[in-house]
Parts: sequence; C-alpha cells; structure tokens
Amino acid sequence: MNNKELLSQLAKRTSTSPTKALQFVQALTNEVQSQILANNQVTFLNKGVFELQEEESRIVADHSSQKRVLMPPRVSILFKPSLSLKSTLQNLSDHENKNN
Repeated sequence: MNNKELLSQLAKRTSTSPTKALQFVQALTNEVQSQILANNQVTFLNKGVFELQEEESRIVADHSSQKRVLMPPRVSILFKPSLSLKSTLQNLSDHENKNN
C-alpha cells in the first residue's frame, strides 16, 4: 500500500477528505517522531511500542588492515509488537500454511 492508497482508505473510513487524512497522518507521524527523539516510548494499544534502541560502542577488527577500530554507538528505532498483534499474525500464518 502506497501513501496515496493509505490516505484514500483512511479518508474513506473516517468520512473525511484525503487532505484532512493527510493532515492527520502528518501530525501523528510528527508527534511519534518527536516523542521517540525525546527518548519516550510510543505505545499503540493492542499494536505495539516504538522506542529508541541504543547500541554500545564496540571495538571491531578491520579485516583488510588487521587494525582494531572503535565503532561509535548506534541508535535505531525499534518496534516491539504486542502479544495480540503477534497472535493475530501467527494465526494468519497458520491459516495460510493450511491452505498451501
């Protein structure tokens, strides 16, 4: 599903215009982004949690020069699905496997 299809579907489900749907999606994603950057978890009920994951700096060996190099810490966004979402996806997967 691309962005245009998402906005069209959201507008249809909420009985609003695609422009209003776009404004809502932009406001939502901006708020999620600002909360994650502030190192706050963002929880979507029965869906999961977005949070920052910080990886410690570490020493690695450069294979070509055999020198040891300090890798800087890395920060990424992690999504942890809820148990209900995992269960739904597992049931979907089980259903598809039975049909094959």
